[in-house]
Amino acid sequence: MRFICLRCLLVLVLIGAVASVPAARAAETRGLRIVAKDRATNQSGEVKLYNKSYGCCEGWKS
Repeated sequence: MRFICLRCLLVLVLIGAVASVPAARAAETRGLRIVAKDRATNQSGEVKLYNKSYGCCEGWKS
């Protein structure tokens, strides 16, 4: 019985570790980035829009 309990605990820890990886990487990819060009200086640079924000999409199927 103790072996089964230890095995279940190990499986839960592994599932938690694997599930946390996409959540950590999602923080780096949130938001929207565009490349803007300044016409006066002719320099381009990346502009971050909606940095560290979330979106919600809803829809209905008829």
